[in-house]
Amino acid sequence: MALISLVLMIPGVKTAVRQSLGVGLCLMSPLSRGQVRLSSKDPSEPPSIDPRYLTQESDWDALYSLFCSLRRAQSSEQGRKVLGFELQPGPAYGYCGSEARFRSWVRATALPYFHLCGTCRMGTGAADSVVDANLRVHGVKGLRVADASVAPRIPSAPIQAMVAMVGHRASSLIANGS
Repeated sequence: MALISLVLMIPGVKTAVRQSLGVGLCLMSPLSRGQVRLSSKDPSEPPSIDPRYLTQESDWDALYSLFCSLRRAQSSEQGRKVLGFELQPGPAYGYCGSEARFRSWVRATALPYFHLCGTCRMGTGAADSVVDANLRVHGVKGLRVADASVAPRIPSAPIQAMVAMVGHRASSLIANGS
């Protein structure tokens, strides 16, 4: 904290920070899908989780298109007034002057939202899902799943409201004996 205070004392830095704007690129509907698998027969062992971020070419295309749109907006006269100068990706990645450099920058700096969901997809049958509409695990009597993992698709928003609704639905189903 002391270092931040010291940096803000440098002439011009405090003003620049106060007058800054951050823009993040967000891929809200990725087609890439990860997987969660048992790592052993021992239930106390953690599962093997592979998020497989950006493994679909269409996800890269969508993200790069978004980046190029932001760059076009920034290069307009009005965009320069509002968006100002760019800190990232910057010179270390050649200002992402090519798609290859953009991919390098994304691989080095991208972060997930940590709104993981969909590992026990809800659906109509065991062939395409893990749980049914009543949150019961196909083929396992007396077992339900009532969390973010039942989402059949990744929502384009934080998942807290969806999880609350799933929990409410589960409690209603159990209370009614369904």
